[in-house]
Amino acid sequence: MRISQAEFLDKFASNQIVRATVMINQQTMPLAEIIGTFWETDKDGKVTKEEIPFAVYNALLTGDVQNELSHSPKISFSTPSLIQTSLLWNLAPFLIMGVLFWFFFMRQIKKR
Repeated sequence: MRISQAEFLDKFASNQIVRATVMINQQTMPLAEIIGTFWETDKDGKVTKEEIPFAVYNALLTGDVQNELSHSPKISFSTPSLIQTSLLWNLAPFLIMGVLFWFFFMRQIKKR
């Protein structure tokens, strides 16, 4: 279920968040993605024990909001590993050149 940043902060303030992971990508800072679950409320506003999954995309997290979220044991922070993707992008041209060399030259040599 997709919710807005305001809805997430309201649920966080009212202690309805069961658990959440804030994924911070250095390339899209200060925007973050938040995925987790919250307790459902009935029509009277009472919290039920039904967990509803949610996602908040492009949440603008200021320093104060990050500080408030980081003090909660229900919220965890995650950052993607940029080393693996940069290594792949750096090695990809050499791998492609090697495959093309083998395809065009090594096959011709084997045919003779």
